[in-house]
Amino acid sequence: MPTVYASPYLVDVLLTVDGKDCSFTISRAIFNRTYNKSSTLIIEIIGLHSLDMFHIGATVSLRAARGTSEGGNLHDNVNKPDIRSLHFEGFVRMVKPTENGGLVTIADALSLLSTSQIKDFKKNDYLGMDMYYAAASVIDDLNDEATSNGDTLGFYDFYGGKWLDTSRLKQGCDLAITDDLDIFGFQTSKQFIDKIFANLYKTIDASDYLANEYEANKVYYLPYYYNISYGNVVDFYTIDLYNNAPRLSLELNENYPYILKDSMSTQIDATRQVNSATVVSSVDSSISATYDDTASQALFGVKAAQYTSSSTEYDFLEDLARKYVERYKLPSYSYSLSIRNQLLLSPGDTLKVLLPTIGVDEDP
Repeated sequence: MPTVYASPYLVDVLLTVDGKDCSFTISRAIFNRTYNKSSTLIIEIIGLHSLDMFHIGATVSLRAARGTSEGGNLHDNVNKPDIRSLHFEGFVRMVKPTENGGLVTIADALSLLSTSQIKDFKKNDYLGMDMYYAAASVIDDLNDEATSNGDTLGFYDFYGGKWLDTSRLKQGCDLAITDDLDIFGFQTSKQFIDKIFANLYKTIDASDYLANEYEANKVYYLPYYYNISYGNVVDFYTIDLYNNAPRLSLELNENYPYILKDSMSTQIDATRQVNSATVVSSVDSSISATYDDTASQALFGVKAAQYTSSSTEYDFLEDLARKYVERYKLPSYSYSLSIRNQLLLSPGDTLKVLLPTIGVDEDP
């Protein structure tokens, strides 16, 4: 069997528009992916005739792999790879013609949440439901709405009428929607889901895990995020940074050979830090509860914040204040850098950052 050389600096791309191969039109591509919002692909296309294919509402599919080392040439219909580093599906949202072609902005199916119909999300329809499944049900309802309008919007039906695949959302979170949550009313599907995720978290009690996995006698609160990481498949996930031996996707340091020169920067931000939280009842302002983290206050000083809740139960307000403090009691660390030869990273991946010159050695 012949050996195929694949340069790690080359990327094999297959781009289709409404099912037609348009890979030859691309001269440059920028892919942006984050959590709790749609991913976007900005491509520069060559030839004014190409603009006719990238009409507003056209469905675009991008599959890419480094070289041909991940299973063969993507254009080989006989031997297509089973694993692809990047699989993006989306709709053309913006076209900017230029002298030689144009710039096209494509957003994935999560963008349908922002443009959904304004609905009255009623408390009685969701009261007592698991928050995790409530968010998933909103996406399922959106599939029905988007499909009924699909023909008039010009979307090409790749998925048999399901723009967002929720088949993997089976975990649940054991957090019920309660009467005190201020998340209901007239709004888009994205606004409602974002409000649910602002209250959605996973609790980790160290005593329930093996010794040395976490610090003993501690409880951790991990917020949930949502994202499309592959095709149109939606994931709800948490990022467990408290595990003593997290599974790393990549380790970065100042000598990493693929970091672009002078592209690494760090920011330590305490503007959102809270180590003293007071929750006041919006029904009766004389009822309130405060929770303090004295260890954080000793290190950083008092960082106080006030929140409101429709509950009048003191124990509930105190528990809510504790959750705010546990989430925000430490400054946030953020890192910005540019790297070559890397298509595999997605939001939620755990990276180890080593920056000895500024004293950083942690899993961000």
